[in-house]
Amino acid sequence: MENQQREFTDVEIQEKKVEMLAFFKEQVELLSAQKEYETLATEIEELRTRRIMAQVRQAQIVAPAPTEEEQEAAAAQTKSRTLKKEK
Repeated sequence: MENQQREFTDVEIQEKKVEMLAFFKEQVELLSAQKEYETLATEIEELRTRRIMAQVRQAQIVAPAPTEEEQEAAAAQTKSRTLKKEK
């Protein structure tokens, strides 16, 4: 099969432009609503994150300082394990 490309007339090109412009204007309305939704959803998530971070900071301020025994226990838990060496 040969690659057949049809030449469009100026009138057909103008009609296609008008058709495409109408389509894009219709889509802009939908996309604007989607943008507003996504913006609001993002703002809500940011506010939730800020609230949680504030609660964490407040809990850290109110929490008593760890005792020496607790610090030693935490240090013992974080010791890295070593692999067995071959002889």
